[in-house]
Formats: sequence, C-alpha cells, structure tokens
Amino acid sequence: MIPGFRVRIIAAVAVACLSPAAAFAQLDAAKIRGSVLDEKGQPIAGVELEMTYKGETRVPIVKKSTTDKKGGFIRLGLKGGPWQITFKKEGYKTVGIETNLSIGDISEIAPVVMPAAAPSAPAPVAAVDPAAAAEAAAAEHAKQLGEAYVKALAALQAGQTAEAETMFKALVAQLPDLAEAHYNLGYLYELRGAPAEAEAEFAKAFELQPQSAAALVAQATLIDKRGASADALKLLEANAPRFPDNARVQFALGAVAFNVGRNAVAEPAFEKAAELDPANAETLFFLGSIAVGRNDVPTAVARLDKFVAAAAPTSPNLETAKALLATLRKKK
Repeated sequence: MIPGFRVRIIAAVAVACLSPAAAFAQLDAAKIRGSVLDEKGQPIAGVELEMTYKGETRVPIVKKSTTDKKGGFIRLGLKGGPWQITFKKEGYKTVGIETNLSIGDISEIAPVVMPAAAPSAPAPVAAVDPAAAAEAAAAEHAKQLGEAYVKALAALQAGQTAEAETMFKALVAQLPDLAEAHYNLGYLYELRGAPAEAEAEFAKAFELQPQSAAALVAQATLIDKRGASADALKLLEANAPRFPDNARVQFALGAVAFNVGRNAVAEPAFEKAAELDPANAETLFFLGSIAVGRNDVPTAVARLDKFVAAAAPTSPNLETAKALLATLRKKK
C-alpha cells in the first residue's frame, strides 16, 4: 500500500424503490425484487407478473415473471426507467403498481398486498362469527402495515427524514423480520450521523436477507469507517464469493483490502470489479497504485493513463494520478 493512500468507501444506499447517491458505480442493467402477500400477511405463490416498460422505446417492452412458493420474485436484465407492473392470480383482485428502476443494484419494492376477490354469490351470515371477525381484523391490520410502509418510503423520498425514521421504527417494532425496513432505517441513522445504530440496522438487514449485496456493502463500509478494517475485510471475504457478479461487492472488497495493505486480495477484486463495471474508472486508479507499490512501472503507467483518460473531472483521485504519472515517467 502506498503511504498516504486510503480508499474512502461510501455506502451506496439503495432503498426499496429508491436510488440514493452512491459512490460505487452501478451495473449495466436494472433488477427488481419483491414479494406478494395476502391480506393476512401470508405469501402468495404462483402470482403472474406482467412488467411493461413505460419509458421511450422503439418497440413495446413487456417482461413476465411468477412468484415462487414463498411469494417472492426477482427479475434481472431490465431496462432502467419507469415500469408498470400488474399482479394477477385467480381468486385475488388484480393489483397494479408503478415504479422507477435504477441501473445497478437490485431495486427492492414494498411488499405487494393482493386482496381476495369477492365471491360471486356470498352466503348470508345469520350471526357474527367471532373467528371470522378476528380474521378480518388481522387482515385489516396487515393492510395498515402495508400502507404504513408505503407512507414511510414516501416520506424518505420527499426528504422528510425525521418523519420517515419515526415511521420505520414503528414498522420494525411490529414487523421485526422485515429486512427492507431495517435497511432503510440504517440509511436514515447514517444520514443523521449515528453510525453505530446504522451499522446495527444494516447487520440485521443482511442477517434477514443474506442475498442483499447493498446491506453487505453498507455494513462493511461502516465497520471500516470506525477503524475495524480487519473485521470489515473478514466480513467481505466470507461473503464476497456469493456475489461473484456484483461489481459493488468486489470493489468494496478491493477497497478494504487495499486499506489494510492486503494487495494480494485487493488486486484480483479490483480487476473483477473493472471487468463487471468498465464504467467505474476508479478501479483503474487503485490497480495502478498497487502496481506502483510493487515497482511495476509499465503496468502502473498503463493503468493510470487509462484512469486519467476515463475519470470524471470531479474524481478525487484525478490530480493524484496525474502527479504519479509525472513521477513515473521521470523514472522511465
């Protein structure tokens, strides 16, 4: 590791239906994940999804998907932008939503609640059934929780962070296993400068949803920021193999390894990140820096030249790269 150099990781928070500013570059296609519940909060399997792209396109784009036995669904390779999604299944009312997908990490949407379809000829009820009344009350409660999640998300989108934090706290109190609520609450804690609380929420979100690359990176970022880089590296090394095609996870692994001088781990991680996301020029800077550290001048010059050519004018590493190149060329 070169003296004075340290990667500053910034957790890219991607809340459900949102894409807050991220320091890590996004992938080339949008992805969406969510779940479908009935009014009792139980998953509905076999729901047919019809996804229609509403942005500008020469030909209509329509994608299909179906929920699994746990009521979940995931769809990869989507075009970034506005989509309309229709959820259909016999015995349930058709539900439609609109969402905007960002290119990069998986966009999480709030659980979709599908009410049961009204029977064509309901049987008359002679008297109030206590069991049925309790069931109806539970369904109403589930509906209210779904509405509360949507309201909390809307407050976050509108920048009403204090209100959103209060709403998400109330949600996790009632739905402690809702990973998306923990993740969004972690983002809000970090936003107001409470890193310990944020780290705990990101850890809980990753525990509940271990397939979430965003939760993993956010947790590792905060661990690294508080000076426990070795612990952050251990967390990433243990979980990165499950995300071989996620550029953000690979970049985070490279960054933390670089910070602790583990270039043997950092270099292949940065190379993989560069392969997965060629638009992220920052990987070239750190690959060039690693080459400088082992005195491989030709490789360092080649990588830093590519970085300078591709980097945004606002890149914090641009001037450093230019200075390094000037010094290296004097040695040649």
